[in-house]
Amino acid sequence: MNIEDVAKLFDTQEKWEAFIELCNQRDKIKYHWFNLLKVRIESHFKEKKIDGWSCKFIKPGIDDVRWFLNEFGDNSICLALEANKISVWCNDAYFESAKARELLGNEHKELYNRLIDIVSPSDERGSYLISENLKFFSLGTSDSLAWYAQSQTDDFLTKIVDIVEKFTTPEITILLSDLNRSVRKKT
Repeated sequence: MNIEDVAKLFDTQEKWEAFIELCNQRDKIKYHWFNLLKVRIESHFKEKKIDGWSCKFIKPGIDDVRWFLNEFGDNSICLALEANKISVWCNDAYFESAKARELLGNEHKELYNRLIDIVSPSDERGSYLISENLKFFSLGTSDSLAWYAQSQTDDFLTKIVDIVEKFTTPEITILLSDLNRSVRKKT
């Protein structure tokens, strides 16, 4: 759309001011739309508990949701959803992420291979052992995902549930437990 076409959309001051008001409300709208999905995620995982696993919302909305092994807590190596990113995350304060990354390349290669079938490695640094941006129907930005969260809530939830179910299998649970034990910092 060129600038002349945009100008035609705002042929009255009222239309222009309504647009400006919507722009000013952008973050509130996104928060509300993501909250619709949050309610559905909470409901799903309260109803369908996964043995040995918990789901916790660390921040409001879906900016930090973690699925973790109960034995190690929400700061352990876990699956994390952060608005437009899904990752295998490790809290450096409690676990040695550099050692975890090294073990995933060597002794825990089987776990790494299983995880990259779930989460494609595109950002492997710091606390993120494996990470990728969510791209549903070519949507990758937080703004696009917010729209998707409100208009395609069931589909978005299904995609998240599919990822979580692949991550929380008995085989991965055993391998992830071993990795958590191997890299937990001594207190």
